[in-house]
Amino acid sequence: PGPRRVIRYLGNFYGRRHPSLLVEPLRILLGSRPGLLADVTIEVVGGYQPPTSSDNPFAGLPPGLLVFRPAVPHKQCLALMAQAEALLVIEFPVPRSVWLPSKIVEYIGAGRPILGMVPEGASRRVIEAVGGRAADPGDAQAVAAMLAAYLESPPPPGLWGDQAVRASFRVEALAAQLAREVKLAVAVPTSG
Repeated sequence: PGPRRVIRYLGNFYGRRHPSLLVEPLRILLGSRPGLLADVTIEVVGGYQPPTSSDNPFAGLPPGLLVFRPAVPHKQCLALMAQAEALLVIEFPVPRSVWLPSKIVEYIGAGRPILGMVPEGASRRVIEAVGGRAADPGDAQAVAAMLAAYLESPPPPGLWGDQAVRASFRVEALAAQLAREVKLAVAVPTSG
């Protein structure tokens, strides 16, 4: 709660999975619809510090729009998820991905809207199935459109997401599914 709308990314970055993927979509929105971002803060919480050199990709963004915070213990991370208006996922910009970060499952448990900068694949299917929005991280226009659509029409406050999909990610449901899969695997006769 507060005067600003907070969208959070929680986690670390490596390789081509980088917070600079946010820069161009934000610049597009600042140029075309600056009012949408007037009271928005995107917080990146994790082990990333932006460069202070002249080649800082975040230079020129308005103060307070994109904020970097240090990593926090897991329990505090879960609390920050629950306190955010929405949660952001950023993945590698590739054509298709089988990657499903465990962070998405934690985000589902937090009950907050999920905004995914994710390619076609597993993460996008899960995010969209639970009711979130997704766009290709390599398409700045699509990411800007996704952010604009969310900011214009956020879901009402309260528990968010398709409850059946959320329930399918509960520990009990996953343990039962794993037990069924193991039982099937053990029951399959081997040829020898």
